[in-house]
Amino acid sequence: MTYDPALVILGAGPAGVGAALAAAECGLDALVVDAAAAAGGQVYRAMPETFEPADAAELGADYLEGERQRRLLAASPVATAFRRQIWSVGSDLRVDAVGPEGPESWRPRAIVVAAGTTERVVPFPGWTLPGVIGLAAATILLKSQIMLPGTRTVVAGCGPLLAAVAHSVHKHGGSVAAVVDLAGAADWATCLPAIGSRPRELLRGASWLLALRRAGVPVLFRHGIREVRENGSGLEVGVGPVDAARRPRTGTGERTLRGDCLTVGHGLVPATEVTRLLGAEHRYDAVAGGWIPILDADQRTTRGNLYAAGD
Repeated sequence: MTYDPALVILGAGPAGVGAALAAAECGLDALVVDAAAAAGGQVYRAMPETFEPADAAELGADYLEGERQRRLLAASPVATAFRRQIWSVGSDLRVDAVGPEGPESWRPRAIVVAAGTTERVVPFPGWTLPGVIGLAAATILLKSQIMLPGTRTVVAGCGPLLAAVAHSVHKHGGSVAAVVDLAGAADWATCLPAIGSRPRELLRGASWLLALRRAGVPVLFRHGIREVRENGSGLEVGVGPVDAARRPRTGTGERTLRGDCLTVGHGLVPATEVTRLLGAEHRYDAVAGGWIPILDADQRTTRGNLYAAGD
């Protein structure tokens, strides 16, 4: 099947939906393509079609916002192609995918890449053991199916997902053994001016941390994972202090945490496969997670008719 829309948007997360609705307002014939069964991405992930909670509000503000975005997209003239795996994007902007009914291709005049990110996990001894999963995987379980990643969970790594996952585990009745944060309290303090530009998110994060403190969950700043071992009833997670460069400080402060799940992540890496494949120029930004496409004020890359949006 071949269809030639004016614009193909790769990804149906918040950025992809926003781009699609903006295109519709401009009268463009647009198509959104995504591997998932519905729009929402990781942040506003939809539940499986076969699962509906008694009260959708229990899934929280992110789910309700996702439902709002899905309704807006469904009510717009934008075409959608869900459950599609893209396997090729050519230099002529032809997009090839495979879906439930077989191969499909589209030949748009322009492409918006809104592919989001992939999670980075820095390896450590025991990182492939059963019960060790990524923070993003834990988020999927908690958001889309209200499923705890474990009965007693160690949450480790760096970034705002630590507090989000730990709070969600606690809110849904799980036990958090500890939050193990590579950053120090002073590191977070230096970010306050930037975070302060988004007061809603700042207050939200502060409320998560307050709830964890009230629940007696230990937060180990400037600590990292040494190794993970299996024992008869779960996992033993060895942790210890790190210096400002996140290198282990040996011989002091090491401890063992016990649980049946370790959920860990070390930041997000922008999904730049398509922009790199098509030869757009990129720049390295350590804060953003690595190489990202160079964009102008209108989200244009340096490659003609190729745009990028979102994470």
